[in-house]
Amino acid sequence: MEEIIYREAVMQDLAELIDMWINLRKEQDDFSPEYKVYKKDFVEITKEYFSKCILSNEQFVLIAESNSKPAGYIMAEVKDFSPPIYDWKKEAQVKNIFVKPEFRGKGIGKELISRAENFYGKDIDMFTVMVNVENKKAIKFYESSGLKKFNLRMYKLVK
Repeated sequence: MEEIIYREAVMQDLAELIDMWINLRKEQDDFSPEYKVYKKDFVEITKEYFSKCILSNEQFVLIAESNSKPAGYIMAEVKDFSPPIYDWKKEAQVKNIFVKPEFRGKGIGKELISRAENFYGKDIDMFTVMVNVENKKAIKFYESSGLKKFNLRMYKLVK
C-alpha cells in the first residue's frame, strides 16, 4: 500500500489545489445545475482566495500526498457560532474537502477530517461541514466520520 503524507499547503501547491477545486465544483454541479453561476474570472478569483487561505493563520489547508503528488485536500476555518445563546462558541467549518477519485476509499478523506478536527482541538466546540442534500455518498462519508445531520440549508435564486 502506498504511503500517504499529510502536510500543510504552501504556495507551490496552488495550481494543484485549484485543479482539485475545479474537479470538486464539477462534481457538485451534477447535483444542482442551477447553482452553477460562476463569474467569468472565477478561476482567478479562486486563486486569490486560496492564496490568502494558504498564507493566513486563520485558515487550515492540508494536503494529502501519495508519491509526492497531491491526492486530496481539506480547507477549514473557525467561526463564531451564531446566535451566541448556545454553550458552544466556536465552530470549525470545513470549507472544501476533495479526494481524487483514484484515491477514494483508502481512508484519506477520514484522515483529512480527523486532522482538521485535531488541529483545532480544544479551541472549538463544534466541527461542521455543509453538504448538498442530493450527494448521498458524501452524506454517508461524513456520517461514517462521526458527523451528524444538523441543518438543512435551502436556497432560491433571485436573479
